[in-house]
Amino acid sequence: MIRLSARQLLALEIFFWVAFAACYVIFPDRLYLLTQILIADLFAASLDIALGYAGILTLGHAVFFGLGAYGTGILAKAGWGEPIRRVQKVGDHYGNVEFKTIEPTR
Repeated sequence: MIRLSARQLLALEIFFWVAFAACYVIFPDRLYLLTQILIADLFAASLDIALGYAGILTLGHAVFFGLGAYGTGILAKAGWGEPIRRVQKVGDHYGNVEFKTIEPTR
């Protein structure tokens, strides 16, 4: 198992985001593929945190992943073609829905 220091992890994270931003500039005709890669990566990372660190089996990820896909599909059918803003809009909407429906714990 490879152990990385906090500084190395930060450098790796910065490299990932810079590489992703470079792909956005270098491959503007592949935005759909890049968006799908980012969605799958964020889904896998959040599920890894829930299962790995917390040890919690959760199906909530599947629900929100499905709701996001459904909302994105509706926006795509309505003619909203640019994928990154579409994903951001759907994420904002469902984040607001979750915030309003889930009672905060104290």
